[in-house]
Amino acid sequence: MANISSIAVSALVASGIQQGVIANNVANLGTSNFRASKAVLQTSKAGVRATVAQGTESVDVSREAVGMVNNRRYFSANVKVVKTTDDMIKALLDVMA
Repeated sequence: MANISSIAVSALVASGIQQGVIANNVANLGTSNFRASKAVLQTSKAGVRATVAQGTESVDVSREAVGMVNNRRYFSANVKVVKTTDDMIKALLDVMA
């Protein structure tokens, strides 16, 4: 079983992949016949994994903008989990010292 920090870090990595997919879609907005890719997130006991799948639809800027905002919130939440875990470990070590 994975610890909380490694699960949060896996979610940060997945969030980075998701943001990269969004950036690629927006960068190719004007490319003819371009189909928007999407990040598929899969969860397990070890954390979160992102894979990239080719979509069938064209790029929708509003959908990509919403994805960026949501992704920023996911990223911030997972950073807080890592920081809180680090603070808890530090407090435990201070008590034990």
